[in-house]
Amino acid sequence: MSNIEKNISVLVCILCMAVIVYFSFFIIKRNKNILVKGKGNVLVAMGIMVVLVTLFPYCDEITTLEAFRNSLAYLAVLCSLAVKRGISKRGVELFLKTIPWNQIQGIKILPYQMNTIEVVFEKDRGSEQLVFKTYKLPALLREISMHTQAIKIERTLEGRIVNDEFKRKKDLYERL
Repeated sequence: MSNIEKNISVLVCILCMAVIVYFSFFIIKRNKNILVKGKGNVLVAMGIMVVLVTLFPYCDEITTLEAFRNSLAYLAVLCSLAVKRGISKRGVELFLKTIPWNQIQGIKILPYQMNTIEVVFEKDRGSEQLVFKTYKLPALLREISMHTQAIKIERTLEGRIVNDEFKRKKDLYERL
């Protein structure tokens, strides 16, 4: 390993440690504000992991510095997965950004998989999606209805609303 490669590896190690410290503080600060926890897109995380494994492979012929660098890179990406996504008082919390409630123009709640629902938050330019467990639907509707009335829910999900408060107030949401 040449001197330049060693310097680059040390810089990558320092950068990865800074990312880990940043995400640690970000996780502590943000995760306590999430009221209804959701999940983001899994494909993006898997794509990042594939690129990471390609750039920082583990093999028998690497030095200790390279192994340390690779471990820090993996740890930095895994720390980013611990950032919660969901609904908070401030708005919709996505990965490293928050959409304030005043920017959300409409919300669609759709079935996604067996026990999950997809919530599409429409804004001026495009839309963002989060996935929630189906049993969180009443809490999700309660939090969303405090901030917006433009909620559309698919008919098949109406039977899953176990909270009588929302069954009586059908004007809170519109059927798709």
